[in-house]
Amino acid sequence: MKDALSAVFGFLAILFFGSVFGVFFGKSSPTPNATRSDSSFAHDKDSIASSRIEKSTDDGQSEDVQEATSQINKAANQIFLQRTEQFVSQLATWKSEANAIPNTKEELARLKSEVAVHESKQPTPPVHTVREWSTIDEKYKATASLVETDNVKVTLEKVDGKQITVSKAVLIAEDRVYIDKAISLLSAYSAAHSEWQLERDEALVKISETEARILLGEGPAPVPPNRSEVVAELIAAEEKRELAAKFAEEKREMAAMFAEEQRRKREKLAEAKLKSVSRVRRQYAANAYTTILRIFDPEKVLIASVDAQDKKLILTVTNAWHFQPYQIRLQTAQSLWQGWANLSNPDEARISLVDFQGNAVGGSRIWGGSQIWVQDK
Repeated sequence: MKDALSAVFGFLAILFFGSVFGVFFGKSSPTPNATRSDSSFAHDKDSIASSRIEKSTDDGQSEDVQEATSQINKAANQIFLQRTEQFVSQLATWKSEANAIPNTKEELARLKSEVAVHESKQPTPPVHTVREWSTIDEKYKATASLVETDNVKVTLEKVDGKQITVSKAVLIAEDRVYIDKAISLLSAYSAAHSEWQLERDEALVKISETEARILLGEGPAPVPPNRSEVVAELIAAEEKRELAAKFAEEKREMAAMFAEEQRRKREKLAEAKLKSVSRVRRQYAANAYTTILRIFDPEKVLIASVDAQDKKLILTVTNAWHFQPYQIRLQTAQSLWQGWANLSNPDEARISLVDFQGNAVGGSRIWGGSQIWVQDK
């Protein structure tokens, strides 16, 4: 027993002076408890409203409401004046067209008659008759009609409907003259048709404009503007703008809330990761503590087991512990704490001495890890 106690006290002395183990196993510096206040995104409508109340005027309206009303009235007057000018112009045009309806209808009938005559004068494309075609060497001959040509290649359609393409240069002189004449006729037709199409389009535009004038003259008279409607439109537009601004503000608040939530999640994740790392470090320190303890007390004379729980080291003492004098137990417990503090973090190091039944028989006090107590009996 005496040899075992000497071995244990030797172990405790090594732990007491062995702060080097703390460096080797990496002490974790104390993490200050940072406090922060959560950002609040809820709006207190009553407080906001009360802070914005302006001094009331004689007619009972607040200054901001009066200013808004003045701006709406000013804008309404401008819009009403513009619409009135437009109405006067539209009314004059309507009266003019209404009085001119008989003449306008006569003009429409004349234009339609001219278009009908113009339609009958539409140019017709040149028609190519079936004729004999031959190459200069007379090796190839065909009975066909001209389909198209670019003055280099010639496309012919035979009587059986089959089309062939040959070079103009290989054809006899008579065929080449025919092709030149066909090109000239086609060019003249294209020019005439373009001119005819342009005149027809212009006439159709005039007909459309004339019909629109008749519809205007036969339609209802323009309605004069209503200032009350203008004011209602402006109020509706302002309400729509305010609604859009409110929606944008709510969207920004939601984005801020989401960002805050993500930040909190990242903080929790980092905190959990830090706790995990700290837990692993403490476990390494506890394993080292146990290993050294067992070197000097392999028979477990005083300490039966060591268990690391969070930041506290649970030491289960043997029955021999209870037979030691109070002062010896106190000094031994203090040395046990010092050894654990050297291997972990002195500010967080705590020990608890329990018997085989789990009853506390000593350890660190609540207000400080180094404040060690043991049972006095």
